Amino acid sequence: INDSSYKFWKGITHAGGGTNIRDCDIGNTASMGIQSTSATFALWIKGCRIYSTAGNAIDITSSSTGPDFGIEDTLIYGVTGIGISLALTGSTTSFSHFGFRINRCTIDTCSSDGVRVTSSASQYVGWGLSEIVSCQITGNGGYGVNFSNGSPPVAAQLSGVMRIDYCNFGTGGSINTSGDVSVSGVKG
Repeated sequence: INDSSYKFWKGITHAGGGTNIRDCDIGNTASMGIQSTSATFALWIKGCRIYSTAGNAIDITSSSTGPDFGIEDTLIYGVTGIGISLALTGSTTSFSHFGFRINRCTIDTCSSDGVRVTSSASQYVGWGLSEIVSCQITGNGGYGVNFSNGSPPVAAQLSGVMRIDYCNFGTGGSINTSGDVSVSGVKG
């Protein structure tokens, strides 16, 4: 899904049901690369390359209290917006089997945050085993990982429910403009 002359509006829109998006090349969209607006879903994105989008590369919005999703082995770069935007708004979100997983991804040179989570602090309670692990999150115009909300969580609220580990947030000219992670004390 890539045409620099005749741009697709969005690469893929997911509206519900169990979905696997694998090994896709999505670039030069006039809006988002992948968007999910499902109230309930099981979504896996794996082995994709998403670049040069005129909006967020991956945008997941869900009012579900039990979503399941993962993003693995995916390369995101050069997008105008956020690399991965997660707006999980279910009241006290509780993941069915495990939390969301972002593993072995590269998120580089996005004009905003690499990963942005906009859920409220109270919604983190049920996020057991959510993780961002073994990722390279570098050179972004905001934070590497930003917990952005009117009442953002503190490290104690994320402890035991969110793991950020083995990630490279860059050095020198490849650092994220605002810093590695917006909540100190949660990065391993």
